[in-house]
Amino acid sequence: MGIFMTKRLFIIICLLATGCQLITDFDGYLYGDGDSESDTGTDTVTDTDSVTDTNSETDTGSGPGFGSDGDTDTDTGTGTDVSSDSDTYGYADTNVDTNTDTCQFQLEASRICTVDGNVQVLDQCNATIEIIPCASVNGGCEDGECGCASGWSGDNCDTCLVYVKSGLASYEGNDGRSWASALDTIQAALDVAEILECEVWVATGNYLPTKKLDSADERTATIQLASNVAIYGGFVGNEKHRRERDSVTNPTILSGDIGISGDNTDNAYHVVTGADNATIDGFIITSGNANGSEPHDVGGGMLNDASSPSVTNCTFSNNRAFTYGAGMCNLSSSPLVTNCIFIDNVDVIGGGGMSNNASSPVVTNCKFAGNEADFGGGMYNRDNSSPTVTHCTFENNSASRGGGLRNSLSSSPFVINCVFSHNSAGDSGGAMENLDSSMPTVTNCIFTGNSAYSGGGIANRFSSSPRITNCTVIKNTANSGGGIFNESASSPTVSNCILWGNTATEEGNEIFNFESDTEPSTPIVSFSAIQGGYSGDGNIDMDPRVVNSDKGNFRLSSDSPCINAGSLGALPGDAGDLDSDDNVGENTPFDLDGNPRHVGASVDMGAYEYQDLE
Repeated sequence: MGIFMTKRLFIIICLLATGCQLITDFDGYLYGDGDSESDTGTDTVTDTDSVTDTNSETDTGSGPGFGSDGDTDTDTGTGTDVSSDSDTYGYADTNVDTNTDTCQFQLEASRICTVDGNVQVLDQCNATIEIIPCASVNGGCEDGECGCASGWSGDNCDTCLVYVKSGLASYEGNDGRSWASALDTIQAALDVAEILECEVWVATGNYLPTKKLDSADERTATIQLASNVAIYGGFVGNEKHRRERDSVTNPTILSGDIGISGDNTDNAYHVVTGADNATIDGFIITSGNANGSEPHDVGGGMLNDASSPSVTNCTFSNNRAFTYGAGMCNLSSSPLVTNCIFIDNVDVIGGGGMSNNASSPVVTNCKFAGNEADFGGGMYNRDNSSPTVTHCTFENNSASRGGGLRNSLSSSPFVINCVFSHNSAGDSGGAMENLDSSMPTVTNCIFTGNSAYSGGGIANRFSSSPRITNCTVIKNTANSGGGIFNESASSPTVSNCILWGNTATEEGNEIFNFESDTEPSTPIVSFSAIQGGYSGDGNIDMDPRVVNSDKGNFRLSSDSPCINAGSLGALPGDAGDLDSDDNVGENTPFDLDGNPRHVGASVDMGAYEYQDLE
């Protein structure tokens, strides 16, 4: 058979074959370059199947030039092939081939489930790349992914689930182990979950408390959390993974409005009652009204009594209480409270948003707004309560004393990287009041736009001497002590701070010490910018030149005299573990923005560290 007949037959075969590479050159010979086939020159190979091979092939053999014709091909290129061309007449070399064929070896194209429940990963030629085992008693492969069977979750599908969903046509016979067989009350799910050691998933909807603490009083109905049981809201009601939920898009409401709708006089005393090591995540807790006799006079939204649950991504709104903690009351309890909002809660006595009595919760990334109380509109700490409050905002809260935060009876919280704005107090401490030997540590905080009769920003009374470091106190107002008010042997330590633009209608725009011969207040102020001046090491009376105080930007401008004017030795320890290294003894590592606290020769004054030093 002649060479041209051979070539035509090969072309026909290639056109019928999948992935065949048809390689031609100008003289009609395969792999040819226009000269005779007995040559030692350099051939440039052009693949018409979109394989771009730019390597040099030195062909020292003879014949029609097939890659598989038995002559010697020496590849002098460099690089490593992503895959081997193993289709008809293809090269298997060590060079990088850019293959845009329909069939691309080793490039993942799909995932399917095997008969034994594992994931089979296929390339574009339907060849197996990998088998991923999904070995689990309660799981297997579904839609090409390892997953858990209905009623199970976790990396090893070893966490059982109980589901709650409102609006099903019937709940008769439901066991709660699937969305289709969900239960209709949260308490029923918690009771099952506690026995089976399960997790509870709750679909969007409105749910009422149903467990009565006193069978004779309907208003004692509550949602009683279970120890070591986690409950999550924010589901649509068909999810297979917890990560699929969205508690903002799918609000899950726990409401105390168990009686006449809109009439709070017959509402539940406590919408939720805590349990040790329980978790509640992704709920709106509202309409509790703790106006009964003890113990039903505290904790309208949530009551934790000698229990320390984890409370995350929850909103406490429009709850009421007569004594303490309209939003949340902690009695000898130290819950972890993270990413929560306390808004528009009202308490007659103390702690509109939260009250802590002999309790030291860890409160992180929370917002307290529009709450009201006689003492501590946003938060009230009393009786040796020393919570750690980090990255929180207190705004537009109001009280007679301690509009944003009140600490009393030897309560010494750590308040770190927080913002207090536009809180008000009819008497003292627009943003914060400390009294009765309370010694909080306040670091990297901003106090602005707060107002009170005494101590627009901070009021310290009756032997209360907080440590205030790297704080910015600007544009607060009061009758006396626009920025800070001290009385009755209260002598705070103020370091690396800015007190500027505060006003007092009578006396002490920035700092006022109430005169007393028997109990004088003598604060120690150092390395701070105080408008009008103040005696102490390193203090300056120079405009701090913040970026824009009218718009609330209190970062330092490049020409600020506060840059490197603070004292590194004044920094407190990292009580809030801002860098999450479990070292609370090191100096505070970050500023309010989360940037390094020490940049340049020393630290700056104020809540922010200037970062643009060369």
